[in-house]
Amino acid sequence: MDDLSGFCCLNSDCPDHGRRDAGNLTVTGRYGPHRERRMLRCRTCKARFSERKGTVRFGSRLDSEEVESVLEHIAEGCGVRQTERLCKVNRKTVARYSRRAGDHVQKVHDAFVAVSPSDPRGPVRREMGLRGQEGEALRPSQPGDDHRGEYFDHLEPERLRRSLVKRLERLGYQVTLTAQDEAA
Repeated sequence: MDDLSGFCCLNSDCPDHGRRDAGNLTVTGRYGPHRERRMLRCRTCKARFSERKGTVRFGSRLDSEEVESVLEHIAEGCGVRQTERLCKVNRKTVARYSRRAGDHVQKVHDAFVAVSPSDPRGPVRREMGLRGQEGEALRPSQPGDDHRGEYFDHLEPERLRRSLVKRLERLGYQVTLTAQDEAA
């Protein structure tokens, strides 16, 4: 007996659409190389669909191991051409599976978010620290290195001044600049 508890009807008009382990699915046949893929049928709406429908592997001509290998390399941060070389598949194939996986993950995420309970505190924001606020700087500080984030600003101060004055004027301010040594 086939375990179909992880599957649900994919027909959006079906009353059992999206309900897993509802007992409405049966295996009507097998297809593919070595006939290992199952064709499922919903008893409620009579729709037929592959067990791979809606997944990255639907319509795939690659073996499951090859698809997994491609996706593992992409997940590890390998580029398309590097994955092409390591997995011995065409770069267009790598890009296609990468897009499919991204689309699939987006749908899974949306499905989980739709059934997630709302937080009574309201939307939760993740607090992010910036370099130099808490923790260590990304590179070790050196004597005279007190500008950190403004590295390029001190290289061309006149260009920075002009840029900032233009931004303020675009916002409707009239800008008069006085040098610090004159103001002191």
